[in-house]
Amino acid sequence: MSSRPGQDAAMQPLQFVPFSSAPEVGFWRELGRRKLDELGLDDAPIPVCARFEVTEHGRSACLASVDGSAFGAADDLRRGAPAGTHAMIGVLVNTNTLDEFKRADKNALMERAAVELRAELTRVSPTRLTRIIVLTHADLKSHEYYYWFGFPALAPAVPIVASEPAPLDDALAPLAVDALRAAYESAGARGAGAGAGPAPGASAADGEGAATDGLSFFVVRVRARARARPPTVATRDERDGVGSEVEVATLGRWSAWCREAEADEDLAAPMLAFADPVAHGPHPGWPLRNLLIWARAQPHTPQDVDVICWREAPRAVAGGASRTAGGGGGGGKCRSLLLRARLRADEASGVSTTSQPVAVGWERNARGRLGARLVSMRSQLDPKALAEASVDLNLRLMRWRLLPELQTERLAALRCLLIGAGTLGCNVARALMGWGVRDITFVDGGAVSHSNPVRQSLFTYADCVAPERRAKALAAADAVNGIFPGARASGYELVVPMPGHPVANGELDAVRAAVARLEELVDAHDAVFLLTDTRESRWLPALLCAAKDKLAITAALGFDSFVVMRHGSGPAPAPAPAPAPAPARADGACAQADAKAADEVVMQVTAKAAVERAAKSAAGTPRADVGSSGTRPRLGCYFCNDVVAPVNSTLDRTLDQQCTVTRPGLSMVASALAVELLVSLAHHPLAHGAPADAHAAEPSTPLGLVPHQLRGFLPTFRTDLLTGEAFSCCVACSERVVVDGYRADGFAFLLRAFNEPDFLEIFSGLRELHKQAEAAIEAWEGDGGDDELGEDF
Repeated sequence: MSSRPGQDAAMQPLQFVPFSSAPEVGFWRELGRRKLDELGLDDAPIPVCARFEVTEHGRSACLASVDGSAFGAADDLRRGAPAGTHAMIGVLVNTNTLDEFKRADKNALMERAAVELRAELTRVSPTRLTRIIVLTHADLKSHEYYYWFGFPALAPAVPIVASEPAPLDDALAPLAVDALRAAYESAGARGAGAGAGPAPGASAADGEGAATDGLSFFVVRVRARARARPPTVATRDERDGVGSEVEVATLGRWSAWCREAEADEDLAAPMLAFADPVAHGPHPGWPLRNLLIWARAQPHTPQDVDVICWREAPRAVAGGASRTAGGGGGGGKCRSLLLRARLRADEASGVSTTSQPVAVGWERNARGRLGARLVSMRSQLDPKALAEASVDLNLRLMRWRLLPELQTERLAALRCLLIGAGTLGCNVARALMGWGVRDITFVDGGAVSHSNPVRQSLFTYADCVAPERRAKALAAADAVNGIFPGARASGYELVVPMPGHPVANGELDAVRAAVARLEELVDAHDAVFLLTDTRESRWLPALLCAAKDKLAITAALGFDSFVVMRHGSGPAPAPAPAPAPAPARADGACAQADAKAADEVVMQVTAKAAVERAAKSAAGTPRADVGSSGTRPRLGCYFCNDVVAPVNSTLDRTLDQQCTVTRPGLSMVASALAVELLVSLAHHPLAHGAPADAHAAEPSTPLGLVPHQLRGFLPTFRTDLLTGEAFSCCVACSERVVVDGYRADGFAFLLRAFNEPDFLEIFSGLRELHKQAEAAIEAWEGDGGDDELGEDF
């Protein structure tokens, strides 16, 4: 064999530059996301990938970086390595508590890695000589991450010795270095040696593994001509001749080339080479440790091995500043090193194949001690993103142990319309924010008064003082956005048109615009809360929700009692449209003839309905509408229990009747139940079409029951669950009112309801029902009903 520089130099223990971890912000964000959404309380090891690269940047560190793409299947991670980088596959163990992090058995983790590394020694072409261990604890509440990286390296019983490294271009001609660069980059691009296939006896898996590793390790064979140092300027033929004397192959060729060198004394022994992440300095990087141990375990490996520490950045990375193949030595100075390592022939220099192998590699902290590190991401996160992540934290934590079925994404996507921004509206909005709902819209026509802030939790004293009191809807929306920057709250200062509140001629355009705006808002939202303080103000929103088949939830307060209920689904379309009533004139006034004609039409229809109801009553069947599904009676709305139409309830009120006089805690209870009812319905496959299961043996959702009505009484601290079917004469949700009235005539129908006190009772059939009831009572009294009862009892 020909001699090489430094072969007679004094051998000294070889020192390596250890890896330094360089986790990026994206890595911690992805770890936090996976902890919340996927891992939960699972602390089993998961695959992770770090990367290092050969760079021209002036540093002596050996950096291993991890980013947001570090997670996934091991094979996918290796194949996804960007150009110019080298993958380090390993495991990440994320503990659930800080105490578990401190008590984690680091020795066991390193021993397991040592066993896996020893298995690599038997492979002709190893794929995982560089490995990584990441031990972490993610404190997602404070956005702090404790971590400790390990870079396992097998430890021989006796340290490896080597000559002092020398510049590679002291041993190879400049043209040979250029040829080596070209051959290496070509081999890396193809995933195989330049003109050299896998070694005899190497499996297909060996060749593939080497290909996907980006040639972190490779073999170089340089013939005698390339060792000479020709002039800097050379002809093309001379450059081509030197290039043909430099060969690069994967590690699978190592033993074959060593065997060929043994048989031919004129043939130079092959050199080991590795991608060295250390840009400058006399010491090689950490990956060389396991490479030398592997070489010692291979057949035909000589006692002394020349090693190239390859520090030339790829041309695509270097930006053309380095040498170019065939450039005759032009460009920057060669930074690669050449050293000779002595691999002793005795067993002490290797790794035992029978006893437990020993590995080292836990990273030292900033103080130079073996210990963990801490990084806080609070300063790295956008304040709004931090707030949003914190809001979602408690919800996602529910899925770890208590409620794995919780659909947090579905809740976050809900769009909620709150009709009323008073005591109930403020508390409902706060509860919705607690469930992660972002889209909240307020509708209210009032302004904040001095009595509001202490009971209505979204307002402050500043909202009700000069120069002008703020509109409740706008002030509430601003408060929600101020509490939770991730919210998308908006407010509309709008007075809801109501039955019993006549529309003057000069108000017609404003009322028409208010109705149109309310229709748009109901269309644009998934759930509507009816939270106003008068009965008639709930009528139009209830009608619109029934007509558009939207989920509506009503919360209403008494002095010491409350009702929370969900409205049933909308009515099915009428099989044959009934004659429509005469439309209202544009000025809102109705001629007597028009009103009489309308009444006659109503009477004809309701008479037919009365006959049907009588037949049902005789058969013992309930008087209820069928839902849009057609399979079950639909649930009633807020007005289905009423036998009178809503009227102006604000007339002739005393001071205590003008104000909402309730026990202060009542609104919080009712608001919370209203929101919890919405959340339960969001987890039911039928949504607001779900049947009431107040007394079901098994809950129909992961959160429990989905009742129809909840009626609470503070004096006895009792809550009753009730169910009521839709009333066929309901003034808000019956088929007659929704289909034949609103859908048929639109605003003209609504205007008559606003202006004519008796219109809804006549149109819905309530007036006819009253007459039938009176007639039945008169008939019963005329038959001597009291005397008959007396005889029986």
